[in-house]
Amino acid sequence: GGVGLVELLGAGSGRAANLLFSHGNIDAGANAVVVGPGGQSTPLALPPPTSDPSASLTRYPDLLAARAEPHVTEAADNLVRRFDELVWLVEREPVETLLFRVEPFDLLTHGLYADALGGGQDDGRGALFDVYRYADRRLGELLGKIDADDTLVVMSDHGIRTAVEHDPAALLFVVGPGVPVGRAAGQPELRGVGAVIAALSGVVADLPDTGVAPWATVRTP
Repeated sequence: GGVGLVELLGAGSGRAANLLFSHGNIDAGANAVVVGPGGQSTPLALPPPTSDPSASLTRYPDLLAARAEPHVTEAADNLVRRFDELVWLVEREPVETLLFRVEPFDLLTHGLYADALGGGQDDGRGALFDVYRYADRRLGELLGKIDADDTLVVMSDHGIRTAVEHDPAALLFVVGPGVPVGRAAGQPELRGVGAVIAALSGVVADLPDTGVAPWATVRTP
């Protein structure tokens, strides 16, 4: 689990921050914590809420229009706030490892999926595709903020088949120094990602390897 992994990484690499399992308010429970060597935990500082999240969505008219719907407003605003918090933490919080969950993806994908493919085809238009375009821009911003020797791992916990059905195929990509361009062989299980993160952090850990770790731990000259 994320809590056990962050404690392991904090003890091994300096300071690790865990917001992976936060749900709803980002400061929920004990997940907004920093773990340091020896396992000691301290609260994780977070920025004040973004005053007008919609201002960040002006380039995404379909999402901005969908935001007027009550079931979309909060999730869209939280999408902006989560990325604002992520960039803010990377700029200011001296941690070696940051585990972070952008929880509104789940709500927005389920809520907007039916409309996105309602015509039986994907023409790239619609609020859900604006969600992904917005996330792509913010991830690009994040890549511009991290250090040259940092590694970025982006993953989902599953895919989506219909508005109410999950698909077992999930997303995982890793960008960083020494990580080769390529694909993991076969269909590795996501529970092996913990071993990947530990290895990339230089931490020896007895974690399950499901076919992802050997690919991600190969180093180029």
